Amino acid sequence: MQKKKKIQEFIVDDETLIIVGNQFAWLLWIVVDSINKLILRIHISFERTILVAELFLTSLVKDYGKHSLSTDEGTCYS
Repeated sequence: MQKKKKIQEFIVDDETLIIVGNQFAWLLWIVVDSINKLILRIHISFERTILVAELFLTSLVKDYGKHSLSTDEGTCYS
């Protein structure tokens, strides 16, 4: 069994607009603290809503526990 690395905080960024086929989509990603620099999860969404952010963050907490959160100060995380 592989031991999970200790996580200090989640760093969230959702400001990357990408093109998937002929549609625009938002790329959400999570990076662990500056020590580990591991990508924990990638999510592509065609919507940028509070519900999408909440479901995404809830799944991270379920898998990794509660941690402090750093963002670009977007309103979706409040």
